[in-house]
Amino acid sequence: GWARAIFKPLERIDGVIRAVEQGDLGARVNLDAPEDEISRVATHLDTLLDQLQEREKRLRDWAEVLETRVAARTADLETANRQLDMTTQQLIVSEKLAAIGEITAGVAHEINNPLAVIQGNLDVVRDDLGERAVSLRTEFTLIQDQIQAIHILITKLLRFARPEEYAD
Repeated sequence: GWARAIFKPLERIDGVIRAVEQGDLGARVNLDAPEDEISRVATHLDTLLDQLQEREKRLRDWAEVLETRVAARTADLETANRQLDMTTQQLIVSEKLAAIGEITAGVAHEINNPLAVIQGNLDVVRDDLGERAVSLRTEFTLIQDQIQAIHILITKLLRFARPEEYAD
């Protein structure tokens, strides 16, 4: 009788509590007993377990949302890092090109100075020789052509080194 009516529901409640403790959040008492105190406790336990299971599901869903957001942010950061690396590489290349331009311009000016001296002295020698310069015309023309070739080369170097200053 009455002992069985009390102990059987209590055993079911105890079994549900043990099942939940072991990870089975879906375990329920599900008593179809008359409205007595034990039934109300069992029903209350089932309601609390329903709420617990719902909260756990919401937490899992929220964890998934957070995981997705973290993955998206991580991907954004990786993209930003790749862009930063590319920009850094472009900056390094730019700096190297600027340095090469400076060196090239310096070399061109250094060659220009002795070239101007050679051109000036060639003109002086040609003037001093007067009529005798006619017999050396081929040699003077070769020297003048080489001076001109070097001058063209220097102009090209300066256009490469400083295109903004030597625009066509």
